[in-house]
Amino acid sequence: MYIAILGRQPALGMAELEHLYGSEKTRWFSDQSAIINTDTFSIDSLGGTQKAGRVTIELANSDWHQVSTKIAQEYAHTWSNFEGKLTLGISAYGFDIAARDVQQTGIILKQRLKKAGVSMRLIPNAEPAMNSATSHHNKLGLSANKVELIVVRARNGRVIVSESVGAQNITAYAKRDQGRPKRDAFVGMLPPKLSQIMLNLTLPLSSQSTAGQEQHALRVLDPFCGTGVILQEAALMGHAVYGTDIADKMIDFSRTNLEWLASSHRVDVDASLHQGDAMDTKWQPPIDAVVCESYLGQPFSAPPSPSKLDQVRPRHAPVHCCTGLARY
Repeated sequence: MYIAILGRQPALGMAELEHLYGSEKTRWFSDQSAIINTDTFSIDSLGGTQKAGRVTIELANSDWHQVSTKIAQEYAHTWSNFEGKLTLGISAYGFDIAARDVQQTGIILKQRLKKAGVSMRLIPNAEPAMNSATSHHNKLGLSANKVELIVVRARNGRVIVSESVGAQNITAYAKRDQGRPKRDAFVGMLPPKLSQIMLNLTLPLSSQSTAGQEQHALRVLDPFCGTGVILQEAALMGHAVYGTDIADKMIDFSRTNLEWLASSHRVDVDASLHQGDAMDTKWQPPIDAVVCESYLGQPFSAPPSPSKLDQVRPRHAPVHCCTGLARY
């Protein structure tokens, strides 16, 4: 069993998990976390999960003092014969405590392990829960000697303690977003992690790749491909990609970015790109799924005035969803 710490839009992260692992195996634990009943779990292609951990301890109706005592007892025993040096971080969610309270738990555990002859480096807490950047840069959850204890309390007082299996790779996201050669703020800057969510919500379950499972490749169409962010993420998932756009410039941008992706990430990219107006284009089969972000209107660097809004949008115009998710 695993627990996932969801991102800025928890409902999107939960929907992504439900589609990947099944609604019968996925449930809310707290407002910001979800439980996944599975034997295998990978955070690598999840856009809506900040970090995740394998559940090791469950407690009913506990406060931080009780949880801290349990952690110190349990892990002083578990790691008493650990060889090498441990690096430990502790993150607490849902508790009304200060960062120093979490840090004190780590200090107590460090002192007990020192008596057993085990060396441990404790990562300091600026907040009760470390952000995903700190977890990622310290490589917590990626090896046996780099551990993050993720402690989550639900509203009913139930507590779960888990050992991290990794955090979102913000370095890789930044490279794919800011490092690609062609970007265009005017047509939109769809983040790679949102593209991952869109793909995970749209593609059939048989195409998804989770730890220990083989992935079935599909052909994914983005009819408004822009600079190719969705195509890029689909290609990294192992799918063939098909992009069209009304502007030749965007097709050139997508082609350049996909060539860069193939070279910089050492992946085979099966891509088909051509100019086309979505109103009359006849797309070339096969197409297994359509994933796209439609036009969102004029970009603004600051909230526009009501008069400006009237110029770019009829006052009684219908509200459209900002992302297009569809099965073909």
